[in-house]
Amino acid sequence: QVCYCPIKIGFHKWRFEVRNKTLGRTRVTIIIVGRGGSIQRKRFRLRLAPGGKEGNPTRFFEKRPNYPLRPVPIPDSDFGIELELSTSSDVSTEEIAQLIREKSGVDVVDLTRDYRAACKCNDRWVFMSDSSLVCSIDTPECNPLELKSPILRGKHGLQEVEHVIRVLDKFRSSIKVNYSMG
Repeated sequence: QVCYCPIKIGFHKWRFEVRNKTLGRTRVTIIIVGRGGSIQRKRFRLRLAPGGKEGNPTRFFEKRPNYPLRPVPIPDSDFGIELELSTSSDVSTEEIAQLIREKSGVDVVDLTRDYRAACKCNDRWVFMSDSSLVCSIDTPECNPLELKSPILRGKHGLQEVEHVIRVLDKFRSSIKVNYSMG
């Protein structure tokens, strides 16, 4: 089996994962290909045992110049996003929603006081409450909330997200994100 998506577990440290059924000992070869095309092969002998342990990491250095990254076509599929954030107490969600409407032409509604209606609203951007979010110690009077997108599609949908985020950036000093916001 092949793993094309290593999982980052630390600074310059990656873990590789595949789902294989095997009994007893087996040999694997990990092939690392750098962006410049350099290749490193490393053979391992695996033994399945409870409580596994981490061995010495293998170092890989790209010796060739990096190839430029090629643009990846955006699939024409549906998606949605949720932005978890908080505003300072002197900025209302209605103010932000109005500025988003004016500057980007994106329809946004403030339903922070009606959670049920916000959950049902899927045809426009919605400010809604989220009880899993908390204020930071340094800003205890914040307004934690979520900005939920409608169902978006492909390149046009990503452009709409960009327009909304550009407007939110104008509130940079009033909008915060903390550990409770994912």
